[in-house]
Amino acid sequence: MNRLKVIMDVSKKLDELLHSDEHADDRDILISKATELIEERGVLMAELQPPFTEEETNMGKELIPLNTRIEVRMTELFEELKREMKDLKQQKRSKQQYKNPYRHVASMDGMYVDSKK
Repeated sequence: MNRLKVIMDVSKKLDELLHSDEHADDRDILISKATELIEERGVLMAELQPPFTEEETNMGKELIPLNTRIEVRMTELFEELKREMKDLKQQKRSKQQYKNPYRHVASMDGMYVDSKK
């Protein structure tokens, strides 16, 4: 079997997984399945050694835009995750500020200290 055909199949599965709405609600499942496919593809790519046939060269040219598409989608997911984590941190900070608004006040305004005895 063609060495690059297996890599192409795994790459297509990964692309379909990343661009489908099947796991839009449960990102943990999406990340775990994507990680498995990425690791499998990485092993296959590490085993790939030249010389390449004409068919493999053409398939490699098809694989480059697919890899770019996968990379762009993974970057979007990563940025979305970072944004959600930042929002969550901000919500936590706002909640703490709401519960105790004078927590970070360093001055002692309104405090009377009697210096006479």
